[in-house]
Amino acid sequence: MIGKSRFGLLRAGLWVVPIVVALSACGEEPEVDPYVYGTLGQVTRGHVISDERLYEIESPEIVFAQDNTAIVRSGNHLEILVGDDIENRASSWGGKFLGVQKFYSPVVWLMAKRVRDGETIAALDSVEAPVLPKFTDVNLEEVSGFDISGLGWNQKEKIEDMLDAEVQTVGTLALLPDHEFEAPDGDDTAQPDMVWYLKAEKNDATFKISNMTPALEIAFRLLEIDDLPFVGGITIKDAYAYADRRASKVSAPIEVNWVRYANRFMAP
Repeated sequence: MIGKSRFGLLRAGLWVVPIVVALSACGEEPEVDPYVYGTLGQVTRGHVISDERLYEIESPEIVFAQDNTAIVRSGNHLEILVGDDIENRASSWGGKFLGVQKFYSPVVWLMAKRVRDGETIAALDSVEAPVLPKFTDVNLEEVSGFDISGLGWNQKEKIEDMLDAEVQTVGTLALLPDHEFEAPDGDDTAQPDMVWYLKAEKNDATFKISNMTPALEIAFRLLEIDDLPFVGGITIKDAYAYADRRASKVSAPIEVNWVRYANRFMAP
């Protein structure tokens, strides 16, 4: 069976395990698969080495997938795995081996290149422009802290005083039906999209996040999976009209400038 014959080679204290995939006829040298076997954790942390950055791992636990980007779990760590239509294809990978290529920028991440089930290998298309986390530098001494709980829906003057202010705050993210949704005329079955809101820690002051991007979606999902609060920089925009604030209890839209996660600052 392909993948059962493996050579252990200790190089500089790191295990390198090439996979023998086929034996040629007439006593020729065996063909060596360029994919080096390792666990997901060994691959992402550099505990196994492949000169071509190609590795084979057991199909990992996917905790979130959207389009071509997935977040996968390795023990207590979360990793980024990119693959063509991974959101829909990953469900068929259970119990199989995944061939991946390792990349290092802007963080360590993996591109799914093939799926192996016994002796059957299926190649996967590469993703030309994958959605990856983005990072930025933030000098916390230059960003004022602000408690958004003081900007309840009925505090219009206070909200207006903070118009376009860039502050650092803490809160809780919530994925809720879009309070600005308007159903098309005559369509009683239309449902609002789910959008992200930021809620204050101390009360029900709520703000709609208006600058969502795929990179920001990844940042929010990482916080959600790890059950972490939002700690980040925001810009407060114009308050909603009184009738809208009273009906929805949403104070104003905000833009997220950065999100703190694992001692780094993720950008939109």
